[in-house]
Amino acid sequence: MNTLKKIFSIAIIATFFFSCKKDNNDLPPVIFPDLGLLVLNEGAWGMNNGDITLFDFETDSVSQDVFFRQNGRHLGDTPSDILIYGSRIFITVGGSSTLEITDLELNSIKRISLIENEVPRTPRGLASHNGKIYIALFDGYVARLDTASLTIDAYVQVGRNPENIVIRNNFAYVTNSGGLDSWNHRDGADSTVSVINLATFQEAQRITVGLNPISIGIDQSGNIIVGCAGTDSLSGRVYRIRPDRTVERFANIAPSGFAVKRTTAFTFGWDWDLFESSFVEFNTSTGAIVNPSFLADPSLITLPHGISINSENEDIYVADVVDFFFSAPGKVFVFDKFGEKRFSFETGVAPKRIVVLK
Repeated sequence: MNTLKKIFSIAIIATFFFSCKKDNNDLPPVIFPDLGLLVLNEGAWGMNNGDITLFDFETDSVSQDVFFRQNGRHLGDTPSDILIYGSRIFITVGGSSTLEITDLELNSIKRISLIENEVPRTPRGLASHNGKIYIALFDGYVARLDTASLTIDAYVQVGRNPENIVIRNNFAYVTNSGGLDSWNHRDGADSTVSVINLATFQEAQRITVGLNPISIGIDQSGNIIVGCAGTDSLSGRVYRIRPDRTVERFANIAPSGFAVKRTTAFTFGWDWDLFESSFVEFNTSTGAIVNPSFLADPSLITLPHGISINSENEDIYVADVVDFFFSAPGKVFVFDKFGEKRFSFETGVAPKRIVVLK
């Protein structure tokens, strides 16, 4: 059984065990700091309780369910990604098939439905460029949103189940995972990265990489790094797409995700066969493993689900689901650049994305 199917199975089980805490409409709106962390929590699948945790660096305080406190409702079912662009925050909510647009204090400005002919399009990863927001849709398209009018003005077809997007030199690179139907499609998981010319908004090329490409990033040299989860613990790979679009296979690891700092990638993964996590650091220029475990004590993390790096102080943030049934709060661990734990704080259920708010 592949990783996605196992995660969905656990998520379905979780709906029977999960008990929602009572929403408290009496809590006042949150006061936002000058410097903080926003943590996007997926919540339990099917429970419509995805929300956001705010950590305040100035007071070392934590606020939960921040979107609910600002708007009187939760984000929805299993949010996927969060992006700060200019004076607005964009959030994809995959299970609800919506795009939420807020101000920098998470007050909702607009909620866009991404359901067509009663079929959910399931938005996933986000990217921004020159006044546009690009949204990967699991139905095989990328949408383009104009940030002036806050409307979607175009779609382009890509591969199966596109996940995440990065932009280099006016071209968008989109990982096509094929993850939802990897066990029942005649071709199995997808294994391509779509290249979109943003000037024409047409697919210019489709690059073959490994099975089930999900995560994607770009280093300071313009190399695009693609994490391919594979369909089992042995088929995962990391690939590099050079600036000339030639492809090279790197280490035989199966990252669930990663963050890039200059020419170094910090990956996290989960092996369902060994039932253990991994935190591998590798050089994005050479592919060499720099550190087989960049965390001083990886046993602190139960089930890693996201990673981010502070570009200023180089702290490493790791999101930990903690509970395999997705029925209890998770945590974010803050490590220094040497992998030593600084502190941790509690989040909502299933923390996934971590962004610096400043």
